[in-house]
Amino acid sequence: MRARSSYAPLIAAVLVAAFVLLPACGMLVDSALNLNTEKPTADSTMTDSVEYVGALEDAAMSGSDKITMNITATEDDLKGLANDIDPFWGAPISYLINKEWEGVQLTETGPAIDVKTVEFTIKQSVSYYAYNAYTSGGAADPPSDIEANVAAVSRAVPDIVADIEESLADTDGGDYDKALAVHDWLVENIEYDAGMYEGSEDNSVTGALVGRSTMCQGYAEAFELLMRCISSADVRIEVGVGKSNENTEWVDHAWNLVRIDGEWYQVDATFDDPVNSDREAPSHVYFGRNDLGMAPDHRWNTRYWPVADRDDFLYYRTEGLYADSKSTFRSIVKKLLGNGRPEEIELAVDDVELREDDLQFIYDSKDSVSNIMYSYSDVGDATIVSLKLSY
Repeated sequence: MRARSSYAPLIAAVLVAAFVLLPACGMLVDSALNLNTEKPTADSTMTDSVEYVGALEDAAMSGSDKITMNITATEDDLKGLANDIDPFWGAPISYLINKEWEGVQLTETGPAIDVKTVEFTIKQSVSYYAYNAYTSGGAADPPSDIEANVAAVSRAVPDIVADIEESLADTDGGDYDKALAVHDWLVENIEYDAGMYEGSEDNSVTGALVGRSTMCQGYAEAFELLMRCISSADVRIEVGVGKSNENTEWVDHAWNLVRIDGEWYQVDATFDDPVNSDREAPSHVYFGRNDLGMAPDHRWNTRYWPVADRDDFLYYRTEGLYADSKSTFRSIVKKLLGNGRPEEIELAVDDVELREDDLQFIYDSKDSVSNIMYSYSDVGDATIVSLKLSY
């Protein structure tokens, strides 16, 4: 929880009330709100916008339905809050400006500024109630409009968690293994519905875990919920914009950040789901990426999200599928062929230019291979090589 502090009240100059609904989604707002250090009494007082966004997230996580803060912000700043908050626990759905304090002098030498005392109304999410149902037997009764979804997700979670934990039997069971298992379960069991409209009720954890069909928001919410159910690792939903190979325009998008062995990595299960592909196994191009690697097709407000700056392509490096030379590439593929008859092979190569004749060794080393289909895709500083083998 983030520390909060309170201050002695100042005399009100103006009393203003305004009730405005916050948007459910939208483009990012790059505004750093200038929050005060001495202001009228409120539930909490923040020193900058990162802290007060964090206070709203903490309030949602703790089950609070209201929080009052003193801030300096425009109406547009307040409306943009939905873009900067991890929506896993819930989000502010409205705000009430109780007072506007004009020309408040914070220090003897500081400038006079305008302060708003704002009461936010918070609505907890389906994930909030489902997580509490799984970990502690339940929370307060959910609102009637999400009660059915909460019940459905709460029924689905135990069996899904059991499946994921069973897949961890032959691993070390660390946070890397758990995050990978959740990622793979989502990619293998959920269908990306490109025809679903963004505001659909199924673009959610309910669509993902109950209907098994959703869009990016559902993947992201489900990843965080399942990770929190099986691990104590920090995990977040990251809200921004993205673009895929099929869509060159930037559109609203959600994915995840997860902390593994003390370091933050980005994970996008939506982009790893093989939509419009004949690939059957999960891809791992977007598992364990750093900020630089995600930047070409993901954008987010870096002010509000943890920094992921470790080595890129965590999955390929950890699994021994990262090659920095042709000889290493051949060695990895030969090892995989020696372990059986893999139908699909995916690995990352760094600064290695491969041609069709560079794959001839596969026929030479495994005479039962009758056909090779391959594809290359440049992602960040590496090329992802996908091989589909027929025997």
